[in-house]
Amino acid sequence: MKANRGRKTLGVLLAACMSLAGIPAESNMPQSVTALDAASCVFHSTFESGTEQWAARGSSTVSVSASKAYAGSQSLYVSGRTSAWHGAGYSLDSSRFAAGNTYSFGVKVMQNAIAAEDFKLSLQYEADGEPQYASVAQGSAAKGEWLTLANDAFEIPQGAENLLLYVETLENLTAFYLDDAAGGSAGMEYTVEANLRLGDTDRDGNLTLGDVDTLRYGLVCGGRLPTPETADLDSNGRLDAVDLTLLKRLVMNPPVEEEPQQPERVEGTWYNTADISWIDPSKPMVALSFDDGPVGIAATDSSIRIQNALADNGFHATFFYCVDLWGKRLNSTTEQEIIRAHSLGFEVANHTYSHPDLSNQTADFVKAQINDCAAELTRLTGLTDFLIRPPYLSTDANVQANAGAPLITCAIDSLDWNGATAQQMINTVTAKMNDGSLDNAIVLMHETYDATAEAVEYLAPMLKANGWQVVTISEMFRANGKDMYDGQIYRSAN
Repeated sequence: MKANRGRKTLGVLLAACMSLAGIPAESNMPQSVTALDAASCVFHSTFESGTEQWAARGSSTVSVSASKAYAGSQSLYVSGRTSAWHGAGYSLDSSRFAAGNTYSFGVKVMQNAIAAEDFKLSLQYEADGEPQYASVAQGSAAKGEWLTLANDAFEIPQGAENLLLYVETLENLTAFYLDDAAGGSAGMEYTVEANLRLGDTDRDGNLTLGDVDTLRYGLVCGGRLPTPETADLDSNGRLDAVDLTLLKRLVMNPPVEEEPQQPERVEGTWYNTADISWIDPSKPMVALSFDDGPVGIAATDSSIRIQNALADNGFHATFFYCVDLWGKRLNSTTEQEIIRAHSLGFEVANHTYSHPDLSNQTADFVKAQINDCAAELTRLTGLTDFLIRPPYLSTDANVQANAGAPLITCAIDSLDWNGATAQQMINTVTAKMNDGSLDNAIVLMHETYDATAEAVEYLAPMLKANGWQVVTISEMFRANGKDMYDGQIYRSAN
């Protein structure tokens, strides 16, 4: 908490000094840490006021997100992609960007789903009436880290018309965040030092008394800061004496950063490595789970509708997959659904190889059904640990003894498998939300029904509007500080 009295006193003293220097006491600062010359910049999209003329390209969804931002408080979230070229695009003004001339373009991108993703900043245009494409910049973004895609000397091809600058991936269907996009004259500075951080007002990569002096000079004497946003320590969009005080404290008492600790592998304990950094444990949460996939990757497929509805609201869920379900075997097309689910941050889980009732079977049969499915999921995701949902929720002591992972049933059954309509499913979840029993519950659904997709398309934004979080099963247990054990049956995290 800030001391209001101290802020007022320091503010009055500083205001007097700044007034003599002709500087507004509380001036609005730009929202980007990118150094841009206003005279050279034609457009600069920070997404603080909306999508700012960026639009979906292909089968994708773009929306403003406050969950991640390179600078300021918002970015553009691109999700629901069903092909690598689907992404987000910005139409360039032909009166400002002329064919045959050279310009600067840059954008920041970040994904939080897989270890690394290859991104590409591209230009789509027409020449002689035919669509053409040119690469502006490309690079690989590690999970959770912002990547700069920039080119300060890109020549727009001769005869090019209808210019569209866009961001895509080279292979995967990962959802991603886009921020701080700009275009302008050739040679415009865009790339920022990788070690730039809050408080580093002189951009030397270190937090020292030199940063304090730089900020003090900027406030009192009217000096220009190289990147003013690094000095906005209280993130209120302006620079004042409070920021100077906070910077002094930061320099004199730097925080001690500890290496994150991975859970230890303990025999019989589920190795839960779910990322719960985005979850607020003080808010209610529910784990929606979906059986019997994969279905497919067409935009109209129930599976993709469900994935999109969840991703568009910043949610995760658990999908239990089979390899050979009633003669419908996993193939090169349906494999992409599993890869897409994993790239969106959803939990990929095991629903056995061919969906048999595991009860009253031999130990070898149970192990083969589970291990053969796990092998395919590992091939597609690189993961090795998968929760298990036994088909028909049927278990016995033999299944528990040979599962080798937690067994997931449910606390709430949507009854979609029994013909429940979308409205009936909505009514079920809403009633459980209102009576409190939805909190930390596992909900059984199936991705194979259009009615389920319709229900999720309503429920996801409704739950979000009511302060709920839709999370994976592993995320829910870890957020609640609860362990799971191999062979044990779980219906909720309560």
